[in-house]
Amino acid sequence: MKKGELREAWNEIGTFTAFHGGSDVKLFLSVVRHLMQVALRQVATYQRLARWKNHRAARRDPWFTTELSEHVDIDGHQITDWSLDGILRQSVERGPLPSYLRSEDRNSMAHSVEARLLFLDYRLVSLVFRCAAQWKMRGPWNKYLLREAMRQRIPESVRTRVDKMGFPVPQGKWISGAWYELLQELLESRDMRERGIYNLAEIHRDLDLHRHGKKNVSGKLFSVVQLELWSRKQKSLGGLAA
Repeated sequence: MKKGELREAWNEIGTFTAFHGGSDVKLFLSVVRHLMQVALRQVATYQRLARWKNHRAARRDPWFTTELSEHVDIDGHQITDWSLDGILRQSVERGPLPSYLRSEDRNSMAHSVEARLLFLDYRLVSLVFRCAAQWKMRGPWNKYLLREAMRQRIPESVRTRVDKMGFPVPQGKWISGAWYELLQELLESRDMRERGIYNLAEIHRDLDLHRHGKKNVSGKLFSVVQLELWSRKQKSLGGLAA
């Protein structure tokens, strides 16, 4: 669509919605809105406005002190290249892939299992990045080149499957149940009070709202717990939080 190939774009949208459901018109308008946003992100005035808005949102977060927001590097995580290759590069270099690799290593070592993920030849990565976008995504399918390579090698029902289901963790349920008392103890601890970056009364309030099903703060609270436990670990090792 960005290249002016509207008919081809409309056909792809129709194919996508035929497999995934939804409205052709709504998806078309969503794509147009996304392209407009990408174009705006290249404008200096828009970039300044976005930075101001992000910093304001950080300062207004009721869970944290305003002093903390002044030290948060919001701009350092902004995506500058919104092309397909740019997004893929972001995912390989800075996004979920490095996180998955670290998680796999931690999970294996936690159970005293020596595990090694398959080595991916850098030449294959370079080849895929050089391929045209239509070999990466086509119609309702992602990983199109890989799917074609697996033709007659794996069952067609697997090769042509369009939906991808993850394995969500029921952390929201755990926070309301088994973890609730542990989280209360953590929030009332001396370390968290003296950390100087939390508004604990607000976190307590939202935790109670979550427990009664009035608000979902599972992801945000999980991040706070990770930060606090990491800080304590660093302190015990004489690191940054000491």
